[in-house]
Amino acid sequence: MKTLVLLAGQSKRFWPLTEKPLFPIAGKTILEHIIARLEASGCTDITLIGSKYNMKDIESLAELPVIEQEKLELGMRGALLSALPSCGDEDVLIVGGNDIIDASAYHATVEAGQQIGMDPSTSLRAGGALLAQTVSRYFPGGYLSVKDDRTRPNSGSSGRITGIVEKPGEGKEPSNLVNIVCHYHRNAAMLLDALNKIE
Repeated sequence: MKTLVLLAGQSKRFWPLTEKPLFPIAGKTILEHIIARLEASGCTDITLIGSKYNMKDIESLAELPVIEQEKLELGMRGALLSALPSCGDEDVLIVGGNDIIDASAYHATVEAGQQIGMDPSTSLRAGGALLAQTVSRYFPGGYLSVKDDRTRPNSGSSGRITGIVEKPGEGKEPSNLVNIVCHYHRNAAMLLDALNKIE
C-alpha cells in the first residue's frame, strides 16, 4: 500500500506564520508528527506531494520521495492527478498534511476499507473508507453526505458516503460528519481514472 501526504496548499490564512505542515509543535513540525504516526500505524511506503513553493523545505525535512503537484489550482484533485500515476493499481492511503491524528485512526481507516473491499458481482477491485469527525456545532469544513446502508450485510458502517459538501454554511450541513483527509482506496488506478473523467 502506498501512502500519499498532501502538502501543496499554501496556508494563506495561516500567514504570517510558516506553512501549517512545517509549523513546529512540541519540538517537531506537524509533518514530522504525521510521518511518525503513519509509520507507527504500519504505513512505510510514504510519498510527499508538495508545490513549487515548498519543495525545498519538504525535501530538507524528510528523507522520503517528493512529487511536485503540477496544477495547484485543482487543489486536492490536482495533487492526486500528479501522484496517483506512480501508484499503479495498488491500494492507496491519502492523508492531509495539516491534521495530526492518532496512529490508530490511520490503521482503522485502512482496515475498514479493506473489509468493504471486493464486490463479488464484478472483477474490479473497488471500495475504500474515509475518516470523519462527528461534530455537535458548525465547523467550516467538508461534510459527508451519507445514505443509510444498514440493509447491506457486513458493510462495515451504518451508511454509504454519497458525497462531500464543502463548507455548506451553518444549518445546511447534510450530516454531522466532517471529512478528515484520511482516505483509503483499494485501487489507485481506478481512482485516477475517475478523477480524470470529472470536471
